[in-house]
Amino acid sequence: MYNTLDIKNYSEADVLYETILAADSANYLMGAGTSGNGDNTDYNSCGIAMSHAYSILAAFNMTESDGSQHKMFLMRNPWGLTSYSKDWHKGDSRWTDALVAQVPFGVDPRT
Repeated sequence: MYNTLDIKNYSEADVLYETILAADSANYLMGAGTSGNGDNTDYNSCGIAMSHAYSILAAFNMTESDGSQHKMFLMRNPWGLTSYSKDWHKGDSRWTDALVAQVPFGVDPRT
């Protein structure tokens, strides 16, 4: 189990991402959760429910046409009541058909 609150710099974040990417490649079952108290009706600044569990469906690298890369997670909210609201949210104008084609399982994150 990993706690992202323990991450102090980008290097440590990269190590955790690579660990999750390797676990995904090995077909491990993965999950994530948010801290908090209460009944998960409270949301953080990203629109994510607090005190809630999520499935990690995939970890992947996404490459834009200019060569810039993004480390991504495809996650599922089992309740499906809220949506992530920061960079790369479903309404983000940066999503192109070419980028959507890089998302695993044929998922279109714009829908």
